[in-house]
Amino acid sequence: MRIFARKGMVLMPKKSYNFYLSPEANDMIDSSIVPSDTRSRSEFVEKAIRFYAASLSSEMHKELLSEELVSVIRDNIRNAEKHIASTIFKLAGEQATLSLIFADSIVGEMSHKDVDAYRNEAYNIVRKRHGVFTFDDALCSAEEIAGSD
Repeated sequence: MRIFARKGMVLMPKKSYNFYLSPEANDMIDSSIVPSDTRSRSEFVEKAIRFYAASLSSEMHKELLSEELVSVIRDNIRNAEKHIASTIFKLAGEQATLSLIFADSIVGEMSHKDVDAYRNEAYNIVRKRHGVFTFDDALCSAEEIAGSD
């Protein structure tokens, strides 16, 4: 009598094979049948063989897969670098715009020493806040300075 197994939609006949196992391997099969969600020892052994064969196949292709993975990672890093560079350029443009407007409005009203003092204070604030300093923060700081005068 032939027993059939499903492989996709095609029915394939099963054939009996004889092989030897160590008692330890036999015990491993018995203890792993339930967690592996297999119904029989034969099904478990077949699953294990397929898994091991796939593992060997992946070892053979590991170098090719590794090169492809490295290429994809490099492309992603390159794209991220371009995005970051573009963002930094835009921020630098905005900063330059503000600097030109501010410089034009204070010419003759502030000394270089006063400007250096503001710059030092700005860098200290940015360091303390880990790079985050908003316009609202600047307004609050200006209000505090105006209130203390």
